Amino acid sequence: MCAGGARIFTCAWVAINVLRRVLGCSLPVQVWHIGPAELGSVEVALLRPLGVEVVDALACTKRWPARKLGGWELKAYALVHSRFEQALLLDADNVAVIDPGFLFDLPQFADTGAIAWPDVERLTPASRLWELCGIPYRSEPAWESGQLVVDKRRCWHALQIALHMNMHSEVFYPHTMGDKETFHLAWILAARKWAMPGHPARWTPTGIYQRDFEGRLVFQHRSQAKWRLTGPNQLAANFHHQDECLRFLEELRDRWRGRINVLPPPSLADEAVEAALAEHQWMKLEEPGTEDILLELLSQNRVGIGAVREDRLRWYVRDDLLTIDGALEALPVLRRSERDGLVFAAEPPARALVVRPAPQPGPDALGVTALSVLERFQAEGTISEDEAVITLATLAKVGDLRDALTRARAGFRDSEATVRVIDRALRRKGLDAPSEKVRERPGHEWID
Repeated sequence: MCAGGARIFTCAWVAINVLRRVLGCSLPVQVWHIGPAELGSVEVALLRPLGVEVVDALACTKRWPARKLGGWELKAYALVHSRFEQALLLDADNVAVIDPGFLFDLPQFADTGAIAWPDVERLTPASRLWELCGIPYRSEPAWESGQLVVDKRRCWHALQIALHMNMHSEVFYPHTMGDKETFHLAWILAARKWAMPGHPARWTPTGIYQRDFEGRLVFQHRSQAKWRLTGPNQLAANFHHQDECLRFLEELRDRWRGRINVLPPPSLADEAVEAALAEHQWMKLEEPGTEDILLELLSQNRVGIGAVREDRLRWYVRDDLLTIDGALEALPVLRRSERDGLVFAAEPPARALVVRPAPQPGPDALGVTALSVLERFQAEGTISEDEAVITLATLAKVGDLRDALTRARAGFRDSEATVRVIDRALRRKGLDAPSEKVRERPGHEWID
């Protein structure tokens, strides 16, 4: 399980407690993360009584180098370098319904060495993935990588291909919706068999439900409604072990502050500057020769839009110095301007970076129309995902919707389907999706 950052750690806490304390699962568990900024000693101590081994991928890279590591890239890296010969790769927001240990004993696993589950969508003939991988189009279910069972000895070639594709995510992710189809294509390229239950994935308001070969519900992947430590959690009458999940969240609230690594204590002046930045919310990260990046500075020192994933970045001000750090802490510290109170700039010889307040958007008919399309898609269900994507991409041809859609993305961050619509629309227009912009900036691989 990969579980870096406060929000994903919260999901992992619930999922692992269900495995151990509700289902009685005795399988050994590894939780992987990227550096101390993602999981610290407090979080490791919380997991230890559950029989969890915590693995820092950054420490592993000293022996097994990684070209790129992020939330999705880490999954293939962890699966390859885990000490397990047979492994269940389970997303942190995936709550099991029954003890999944039986999957390793299934005849389908013995026959193929791999069990995958279908996604709700599949690759179309128009996808560039077929050309990129040199594979003729195949009409078959896509893989939903919220869960994957693998015998690494028998599937080592396929896993190496999947790892290579994830280490070059800038090439593949624009066409794969993350990591999931990298595994599917890797198995095809390696000419490896796999088993897949014949029961289709079930789409629900909280995410994707998956069944075993006999039709029993096994996994509830909360891709649409990740667990929240604070604020409301989306509930569903048909969600198994829901009361236990809420109880585990309550336990975590009593034992954990909800943040990775305690920041240096702020002065009253620091708090005032931070409050002003959070109130303004939207900032521009500027660097000569590159396109500006819209950053969303949230309360509690979180970065929203502009980060590849929420909780991957944090920001804070100490002694008029703005720090925006991530897994590898590659951005220079920025000093506050004496003349412009909320403008911060790096000092030579560091890169010429400037962070300044983004202009507030004025009334814009095009942006209002785009927002209306997104609201209809999310609330009314009167238009399909593809229709919403096509409509937004068409609007983007009329005028510049980049900033409008980036800001809209913040308002819909709790709906992964709506965020996916925004990102797909921007990619269709040939623009960078907000969740990918920083990743593609030269010298910013740290953000992954």
